[in-house]
Amino acid sequence: MPVLDALGHLSPCKIVDRYDDGRLRVLLTSVNAHITVPGHLVQAAPGEPPITTRNPGRLGDLQYRVLEALFRAGPMGHTDDELVPITGLLADSAGKRRLELLRRGLVIATEDRRTTARGGTAQVWRITSAGEDEIRRYHTEGVA
Repeated sequence: MPVLDALGHLSPCKIVDRYDDGRLRVLLTSVNAHITVPGHLVQAAPGEPPITTRNPGRLGDLQYRVLEALFRAGPMGHTDDELVPITGLLADSAGKRRLELLRRGLVIATEDRRTTARGGTAQVWRITSAGEDEIRRYHTEGVA
């Protein structure tokens, strides 16, 4: 399927993640690079069904990485900084994905704070029972 680039040309791509706000993370296959684009710029190839930019009720791959890390942490939870090496995400991305999970009721803030590498303190987050159900459903059905 192609994505419309800044010059109006179509470039071949593969969708690798879908965000709640309608953006898509795509791999530009011609140059082997990832970019994030508004979903309306990605067009279905001829004969393929239309692309839906939202995946109602389902989480994106990056959200699942964060939720899985918090699931494995159990009641100890993690700070956003602690999620970075576990998930392989950048700090701002890990925090944004955790915020999306918070808004969906899948994680909650604990009363705990931990010291960060920079000497400050950070909120500790843990998974909710709804988040645990989501992880179990994912492991059972194998779909995001």
